[in-house]
Formats: sequence, structure tokens, C-alpha cells
Amino acid sequence: MIKAVIKNLKLQNKNFKLSYNSEIPFGAGLAGSSAISVASIKALNEYFKLNLNDFEIAERSLYIETDQLKISTGFQDGYTVTFGGVLLMDFKGKEYIRKYPDNPYGIVKKIPVESIPYFLCFSGESKKSSGTVHNSIREKFLNGSQEEKQQIRYYMDSIANFAEEGALALTCKQWQKLGSLMNENKRLRDQIYQTSKKDNEVINVANSTGALGAKLTGSGGTIVILTDETDSKNIFLKMSKIYNCYKPRIITGLA
Repeated sequence: MIKAVIKNLKLQNKNFKLSYNSEIPFGAGLAGSSAISVASIKALNEYFKLNLNDFEIAERSLYIETDQLKISTGFQDGYTVTFGGVLLMDFKGKEYIRKYPDNPYGIVKKIPVESIPYFLCFSGESKKSSGTVHNSIREKFLNGSQEEKQQIRYYMDSIANFAEEGALALTCKQWQKLGSLMNENKRLRDQIYQTSKKDNEVINVANSTGALGAKLTGSGGTIVILTDETDSKNIFLKMSKIYNCYKPRIITGLA
């Protein structure tokens, strides 16, 4: 990943040392590869004064994974890591990934919320890159039958339409509403992607424990669980007795 970043920025002949440390589990659906690429681009951007803005950094991160390394990934990963905080993102017009810099920028709006009663739960699902999950669906969308393309577009558009409702629910702290949107997101995703047995188990246990919503964070391996503010600690402790759970904090982005 870092070699691909260096090549993309045309810094192969420069003298420097770049090292990294990550606590993000590999292949857990937490955008770990995007975190490394964005952090590398930001560090080199500052060090060599390349004057790249946040949109350019997010787009380059995506291009490096999809074009240089042939890993299918979504726009959300690079944008979320680059901008930080809680975001409402709109990627209309970006259905087909074009070569950088021909891609139009996404629209990013910060949602003014500093805390959310949620936590992450690791299912123990076998580690795999996002490309393993997304490549076959991307291939169907680009080269499949008309029926396959329409089906993928329908479910993806249906999920995307939840974004505005979810942003409003977050802003107003309507956790019950947000939880129902998460659960519907999971139901629609299951129509085109197969959720693993272990991931489904975590989701079912979370729901039976009192969670308001539970869904995959990304490709699989990690579940995001939403609770009510009054029950959050209790549900976290119950789930922690069965699975590895983690309570993240919201940060404003990589410096």
C-alpha cells in the first residue's frame, strides 16, 4: 500500500523514511487499508508540500486501491478517514469509478454530533480483504446482464436513500429511528451480498440483548451496534462476555 502511494505521488527518487503502526484489525471491514493510504498521503503531502486538498487526498486513496492495486473498495472509506468526524456523504455521479483525477468530488457535510451510543463487536470471521467481497459484485455491475445490473442498482440506491434520514436521526439523537434504518440497511444488503454465519450470529445476539440496530461496518468481521443511551453500558458488558467488543471515540480526522 505504501509503495503504491509513493509511486502515485511520483516520489520514488526522493530520500525519506516512512513508517506506520495501526491498531485496526486486518480484513475486519474497518477501512484499515484506507487509513494507511490516507495517513501516508497526508504525511508526504505535508513533508513535501504537495498542496493536495482533502478531496484530492480521498480520491487518490481510492484510485490507489482500485486502479493500482486492483482492490474493489467504496468511496466512503477514503473520505471518512480523510475528513473525520460524523459525515453525511453524497456520491451521486460517481457510480462508475473513473481514472483520477477525472472523478467528480463527493459532497461531504459534517453532522454536529460528538457522541453516539454505539460500539463495535468483532465476530471472529476469517480475515479477508474488501476486494474478496466486492470484486464479484463490481464485476456483475460492470459486465453482468441487464437484470443483474438493475438489481444491484436498485438495492444500492435504496440503501443510499437512507442517508438523509440517518443524518437527521443522528442530529436529533433519535436512536430508535437510526436503529431501524440500520436494520433495514442490513436486510437490503443481504439481497446482493451474503452475510457470513458468524456475522449474522453477532447481529442476532445483539438484537436479542436489546440493541436498537446492528449491521456490518463494511465487508465483514465487525458489527456496529447501536443502543439507547440508558442501556449502552449494560448491553456493551453483556456482549463483551461473548465477543471482543470495542468502544471507539469520534475524532475530527487525521492531522
